[in-house]
Amino acid sequence: MNRGYIRGHVERGSAKDGPIRFVAATEGVKRDGIDLRMQGAELDRFRANPVILFGHNSWGRQNLPIGRADNVGVEGDALMMDISFDQEDDFARTVERKIRSGFLNAVSIGFDVRGWEKPGQNMWNGGVATKWELFETSVVPVPMDERATVESGRSLHDENLRQYIQEQIAKGFKEEFQRYFAEIDKRVQVTGVDAQRVMASLKFGGEN
Repeated sequence: MNRGYIRGHVERGSAKDGPIRFVAATEGVKRDGIDLRMQGAELDRFRANPVILFGHNSWGRQNLPIGRADNVGVEGDALMMDISFDQEDDFARTVERKIRSGFLNAVSIGFDVRGWEKPGQNMWNGGVATKWELFETSVVPVPMDERATVESGRSLHDENLRQYIQEQIAKGFKEEFQRYFAEIDKRVQVTGVDAQRVMASLKFGGEN
């Protein structure tokens, strides 16, 4: 599983309109145990489609982008970007107003890690990410990185997490049924039913 999130925060200024400057991510170990090294950031994919989402939701007509990012780049130990909100979208204007008034403060980037500093480091164990690719940026109510506000947030990617949970549930059910029918074979004479054939007929994720 290589998809994750890390939060950022707003750099507050006195401007009442125009783009808002965000620190989208910073170096240092965050609560998920991952340290994103800024020299390893791959930004071309995001720069080609710099959409801003809300809460990492991108599916369906109700989850359209609320803005776009410009001037995306690394400055020192931080990933910076200027975010402009869609003035023709009521919800986007509401989000912008809450940011400017201090009721919303955080963004969160979605990223994939392409390289780790040491073997065994991954999205579950944590570690130093020496090469990573930025996929999207979202305004979020609650980020993961303490420094992620109108400047850094992180959480696990929902789709990969759902897939992992589904795989673990299927694996658990399969193992439990195997133990159950093994016990039946030991203790009960099953008339007309071969427990092994019953087990073989069950399918988990397309596999027996």
